[in-house]
Amino acid sequence: MLIRHVCDLRMMLGLVETAGAAALALDIATADAAVFRNQCPACAADIPGETRKALGTLQTGRAYRARYDRFVADIAHGERPGFSAAIRRVADLAVTAWAIGRHW
Repeated sequence: MLIRHVCDLRMMLGLVETAGAAALALDIATADAAVFRNQCPACAADIPGETRKALGTLQTGRAYRARYDRFVADIAHGERPGFSAAIRRVADLAVTAWAIGRHW
């Protein structure tokens, strides 16, 4: 996941209803898993599991925090949410999407 998406999602989630955004995220994740199944069979087989791994890597990887901080400082306008808050919002979105997509 590009670090820019973390910032974009954090900002977007402050403006739209979470369940609707989660349903859209679910649709996108499902479509991506199908399209990229040859490149990432694990993603196609276990979208929630691979999303959890990606979020864990984002949360613990210092390089991602540094990239996020640089991005926000250089590019973002208006509110500049901190990395931890942004990751929490993205993780919350994922949990809501998993609840909607219990068929996974």
